[in-house]
Amino acid sequence: RSRGLGDVYKRQPPGSSRVKRREPFTANINGYVGGSIGQETLEGAPLSSKEEFTSFAPTIPVGLSFSKLIGRGKKSQSFSLFLSIIDLGSLMTFSFDSEIEGENQLSFKNVLKPGLQLHWNIKNSPFFMGVGGQWGPQFREFNGEQKQLNSARIFLNFGVDVVIKRLY
Repeated sequence: RSRGLGDVYKRQPPGSSRVKRREPFTANINGYVGGSIGQETLEGAPLSSKEEFTSFAPTIPVGLSFSKLIGRGKKSQSFSLFLSIIDLGSLMTFSFDSEIEGENQLSFKNVLKPGLQLHWNIKNSPFFMGVGGQWGPQFREFNGEQKQLNSARIFLNFGVDVVIKRLY
C-alpha cells in the first residue's frame, strides 16, 4: 500500500503542527518555512524619497503562535495569530525594481523583523496560508557606508508549519 502525505502527517509526534489543527486552543514557539510576495516600503536618510516596491522572499520567521479551532467536527478549521520576532528569510528579499537606492546588505542585522500574521492552518496537512505585516530595520550600503532604513512590508505567504516548542 502506498502512503500519502496524510498518512505520514497522522503519525507525527504530539508536538507537531497537527496538535493545533485538533485542539481547541494552543500556544507555541513556532517557525514557518515557505515563500511570500508582498509590498515593501523603505524610508529614512539617505533616501531621497520613500521607496515602494513589490518583493519576493523566502519566509522563515520564528515567534509565538496562538491557534484556535473554529467550528465543530469535520468542518472545523484552525487559524493562528503569529507574532514574529525574527525572519531569516528577510536576508534574501528580492525585488525586480533595480531603481532602489543603495545596495542590500547580507547581514544578520536585517533579521530582526517584528510582525503580526494571520494563518489558516490547512486541515490534514502541515501547510499554512497567511497574510501579515513586518516592521524593522533594513541595512543598506550607500557609497561604501552602511545605513539603517525603516522597512515596512505587507505580504501573502504559504509554507510549512514547524512547531518548535508547545507551550499550551
